[in-house]
Amino acid sequence: MKNISAWAAIAGLTFCSTAFAAGPQTKATPAPVASEELWKGPIPDQEIQLSALVGASISGTHGDLAMAFDVAKRVVEHGFIPDISDDVFLELGLGPDLLASPGTGILYSVHARWNFHMNEIWSLYAIAGVGGSVITTNGSNTASMHPRLSAGAFYHVAPALALRMEIGADFLGGGISVGF
Repeated sequence: MKNISAWAAIAGLTFCSTAFAAGPQTKATPAPVASEELWKGPIPDQEIQLSALVGASISGTHGDLAMAFDVAKRVVEHGFIPDISDDVFLELGLGPDLLASPGTGILYSVHARWNFHMNEIWSLYAIAGVGGSVITTNGSNTASMHPRLSAGAFYHVAPALALRMEIGADFLGGGISVGF
């Protein structure tokens, strides 16, 4: 029994000494290599994008839970600044205003979306256009229209699939976008 204990002690000390001598065994992840300069890479080849967003709609003095379904078509392949990677889409949006008490509401938007492609992962955008809502209460409709100005970002998880975040004067939300 003494010999087994001695061998166990020697094996344990040998293991510990080699483990500590070697240091922590962590895999080093290489730093991402930039294939291009920021803002100068290729423009994604999707001509049409479909987006679904959920968030808060802000109309007048109240906010509601809203959904927005957007369809976008590229109208300018290379934007207005020649030195960067940018493009312009015409986008139409429509969706329910889910908590428009005491009535029901529909949100709409027609706008231009100017995309600025930082790299293959991130794209930032600016929106300018017209938005509004139609709210039905007790059989009567109330329509509103206003300028629509927003900013947002796409986080591309695949070449044709992105998470989308947007903040503006009339909507704050996020969702998913698919390109074709």
